[in-house]
Amino acid sequence: MQLHVTLTPEVKARIDAIAVRAEAPLWAVVEAALKAGTEDADGIPVEWNLRNPDAEALPGVEGTQTAA
Repeated sequence: MQLHVTLTPEVKARIDAIAVRAEAPLWAVVEAALKAGTEDADGIPVEWNLRNPDAEALPGVEGTQTAA
């Protein structure tokens, strides 16, 4: 499936660098990043720290975070 996203230049550069070093396509880097980590009972990676009301929201998603 296709996914069209807007990224900060820093994130795009990091994805590009990882893809070059891993000799992998961009989609594989993004997919691997989303699969990495330990999921909580709701399937959200705990490393994202979205359940902590004091944590910053995901970049570009201000105002959408809710406390558990």
